[in-house]
Amino acid sequence: MKAKKDKSFIKADIALRESESRYQALFENASDAIFLMQGDRFIDCNPRTLEIFDTAREQVINHTPLDFSPPIQPDGRSSMESAREKINKAYEGIPQFFEWKHIKHDGTSFYVEVHLNRLELRTGLHLLAIVRDITGRKRMEENLKEKQTLELLVLRALPMAFYVARPFGDYGGTWVSDQIDRISGFKPGEFMNDVHLWASRLHPEDKERTLAEFDILKEKDFITIEYRWQAKNGKYVWILDQAVLTRDENNQPKEIIGTWLDITERKQAEEKEKQYQEQLLQADKMVSLGTLVSGVAHEINNPNNAIMFNAPLLKEIFDEIIPLFDERYQQEGDFELAGLPYSQLRQAVNDLFDGIIRSSDRIKDIVAELKNFARPESYELNQEVNVNNVVQTSLILLQNMIKKSTNHFSVNYGKNIPPVTGNFQRLEQVVINLVQNACQALENKRQAIEVSVSYDKKNHQVKVKVEDEGVGIDPESIKFVTDPFFTTRREQGGTGLGLSVSARIIRDHRGTLHIQSRPGIGSVFIVALPVKV
Repeated sequence: MKAKKDKSFIKADIALRESESRYQALFENASDAIFLMQGDRFIDCNPRTLEIFDTAREQVINHTPLDFSPPIQPDGRSSMESAREKINKAYEGIPQFFEWKHIKHDGTSFYVEVHLNRLELRTGLHLLAIVRDITGRKRMEENLKEKQTLELLVLRALPMAFYVARPFGDYGGTWVSDQIDRISGFKPGEFMNDVHLWASRLHPEDKERTLAEFDILKEKDFITIEYRWQAKNGKYVWILDQAVLTRDENNQPKEIIGTWLDITERKQAEEKEKQYQEQLLQADKMVSLGTLVSGVAHEINNPNNAIMFNAPLLKEIFDEIIPLFDERYQQEGDFELAGLPYSQLRQAVNDLFDGIIRSSDRIKDIVAELKNFARPESYELNQEVNVNNVVQTSLILLQNMIKKSTNHFSVNYGKNIPPVTGNFQRLEQVVINLVQNACQALENKRQAIEVSVSYDKKNHQVKVKVEDEGVGIDPESIKFVTDPFFTTRREQGGTGLGLSVSARIIRDHRGTLHIQSRPGIGSVFIVALPVKV
């Protein structure tokens, strides 16, 4: 019986020794530092400890963690207070896992992760501390944090807001940068908590168009759009929205990433520019109107003379002479007056009044056209315009000026000319300006002017050409003829507005103006307008 017990004891002792041997091997070869603590002091450590702490064994044994720690830890707590708390909890059987800042003997600091656990040995309670050097990782984290901080500062410094939105429904935001507050007055959280916020505050006139663009995003993957959006204060701001659609591994829409840029000031500036250009257009109309009034004075004066002279004369004839002729007619019978039988002439008085009425109507028509031309108008460019009609109407207004300027005027209206999209009255103004310039460039009535309308099928453009045989423009001046207030006819009353305004109108219609000129030979002005799609 005793022999069996001795054998069992020997086996247990061998197993214990093998276990201790394995533990010792792990202890010696571990890649982390391992401390054995009794109380708050180190009583043993492995070789890796000496490497990490860059010290000798005798500088570790019988020392405390505080001997290798700064007074204050990164979290702001004192090392003494924090170490005591964690050691006490570990002895209570509560495992501790935490980060710690240590200091080597040369003053170099480094960071570690500590696993602190209670260990019951034959010699009593101990603590086993496994310490891993995470200095490299901490530096990477700090670098990443610095980079993120820098990126955040850059984002905050940029004028636009960044967002991530759902690719469906009302395209509600899932993340929005802080700049959204500056642009809209809403906090990022308000955007993320209300999926309908963005769509619900689109301007009524822009909503359908904007949502349609975002629907198309699923096909195009990228859009740039401008629209009005109601800020928290109730005012509308103009937004330049650039959005990109991202897709998942199955090529399905994943999310929308985009930027918001407040372009309200730019839009206001553009509106002011529009108003300025409209005033410039109106000023040019007034100049053109003054020229037209002078040109059609003859047309207006003729019916005016008929009114001023014929009406009183006919009135006197009717009131005074007719009774006398009637009396003679009764006494002598019918007689001739100015080669006509009186019986017929008496009836012709009514025809004279009809002539007055026709002349008055003519005055009315001419004045009405002039007033219509000079009246301020909307600058919407959405009409379907027949360019032949534009040229025809313009030439009617200018017919007297043309007659006074040349004996050789021709116009060729193109056949099957497709319409263009724009504004009839503005294009009329362009033609009037160009034909007026052509008339003013002629030195005598033998020189010719030719106006033509044609369709360039290859380039899908309607072209209006005004060609004259006038004085021409020198090469140095031709570069500036479309600049506001530049004129070679200032002594003759030129304002330099006509071609400048015409060029702007043509640009508004997405067209071009080509000018060719040779001094002493003449000039050619070609307006090319894109046809209506």
